[in-house]
Amino acid sequence: MAAWLGVAWMATAHAQTAVPRADTRSVVDPQAPASESGASKYTASEIRALIEARGYHPVTRLRLDSAGTWHALAEQYGKTIEVSVDQRGNLSVARERN
Repeated sequence: MAAWLGVAWMATAHAQTAVPRADTRSVVDPQAPASESGASKYTASEIRALIEARGYHPVTRLRLDSAGTWHALAEQYGKTIEVSVDQRGNLSVARERN
């Protein structure tokens, strides 16, 4: 019986400590407020790393627009894709390029 209680306790402890899956389309803090227009709280290196971590590489033509959104071209599965990252770190796929 003691062994069964130990297993039950371990199962309960594991269930209580399970971490929910994070939103894979946002950077570290998806609750962060947006920066002022035209500003970005992320560096080009951080944005490049975020895009590459989502499976898009190589990242080229990385640029910041006047609204604070990063835009780039990247490849995935041999196709060139237009991607963007907003001020909160949300990654969007704009479209496939020919």
